[in-house]
Amino acid sequence: MLLDEAASAIAATLSCNSNTEKHKVLVDFITRNGEDSASDVQEFMAILFGRPLIKSNHIMRALHRSFGLFPEEFDLIEDEDLIPALVSESPEVCPSTMSVPEALDLMHDLGRMDSRIDIRSVFDSMSQITARVFWTRALPAKSIINRARILGAISTCTPYSRERLTMGLLVEPLDVVIERALRGTLSDEYAIKPGYPFYAPVFSTWKSWHPPFKETYADVVTGPRYYAHCFDGRMVCYDSSGDPARPTHAPILGEDCVAYVDDDGNVIEWIHTTDNPEMWQEHYSKRATAPLLVKDQYHLRALIESLEDGQALRLVDGERFHIHSHNVGGFIIPRRIYEMPLLVTEGRCVNEEYAELRINVLDGFDPVPIGKAKVMPDVLQHPHIYHVLNASVWVPVEMGVVGMFHASGISKGRLENAHLLRLDHDKGMMDTMQLSELRERVGDDGFER
Repeated sequence: MLLDEAASAIAATLSCNSNTEKHKVLVDFITRNGEDSASDVQEFMAILFGRPLIKSNHIMRALHRSFGLFPEEFDLIEDEDLIPALVSESPEVCPSTMSVPEALDLMHDLGRMDSRIDIRSVFDSMSQITARVFWTRALPAKSIINRARILGAISTCTPYSRERLTMGLLVEPLDVVIERALRGTLSDEYAIKPGYPFYAPVFSTWKSWHPPFKETYADVVTGPRYYAHCFDGRMVCYDSSGDPARPTHAPILGEDCVAYVDDDGNVIEWIHTTDNPEMWQEHYSKRATAPLLVKDQYHLRALIESLEDGQALRLVDGERFHIHSHNVGGFIIPRRIYEMPLLVTEGRCVNEEYAELRINVLDGFDPVPIGKAKVMPDVLQHPHIYHVLNASVWVPVEMGVVGMFHASGISKGRLENAHLLRLDHDKGMMDTMQLSELRERVGDDGFER
């Protein structure tokens, strides 16, 4: 597929007034070669979607090489909308024989630190219509045509609804879903089979001290995970993106199956077996080889405290499938910041159920606010802080009250979900954690504003 052809189809789509017209233009272009449309689909999706291949500093460096711009002029360019500025450097009309793969290779070359490409030759090699597609794909920018538009078009020429196509995207790349839909081989319901890679479910960060699900299971993650597919007498491992991968130690599997394994080849979960092809839909306690049920918040906190460097805790809903709606797998908890002696400087009683404390670290001898913590009233059994329970507004706490706190993290210089473990009667003000020590523990990223 020529880049000019793809750009013309995109421009024609954008010029249509109705969704029906836009869908027709897209379908006509994607299916123009009939049964031989697979490569066209792959290349068209590749020029529309994907991670950015060039950063703005690569463009600045190329402009400096070709036009002699100096670093002090870079900010003036970066403040403008870069893509229209780059597009304007190309001629309005310029026939080009550049293919989509060649265009993607050119983007890769421009994005290399040692690139010596004259950017003027790039400008002169394509028209402004084509340049808009080229630079939008190359740089961090919103796609010219979104996935919903593509799926809407495909749903008009296949027996599959947009919802079914969208479900397919949860586990397979867009071009594969489109190809299978055009061939009529997309199943009515999704099924995991050996030899067919899929996207791994997504895990969001969990910041609470309470288990997220009615039946929460925990899994300590150390290192990468893979999906091992055993079929036709051979075994292939795929990473979370569905790409072939090689774990350090290959798992030893017998019959046709799909297993979720760690880097040492140990099976964590059975996803598909000969006896039960729908194992991935079973309760987690049946899928997992060593299911660990989280009993309560105290059990969860103990598991978090036991994490070592480089480990994280994965939390899974035992009642849900391995892959379910929106490809959500559960939550992940990184190793937390814990056992911090922090200085309490103020407090107030919010209601009968909890009070709030303002907590600080020390910068030398000076208290530095680091956040707030909600506490149960019965925890505040300290002669210098007990009066907080009788105040509905913030009142000062006598210097020297130190508490041991946990936190789920730190952002913009403030602790997230700070939790008071206990007030330490044996510690004084100078036992408070220093700001430098906290920075060393969590890194400077947590203090960026």
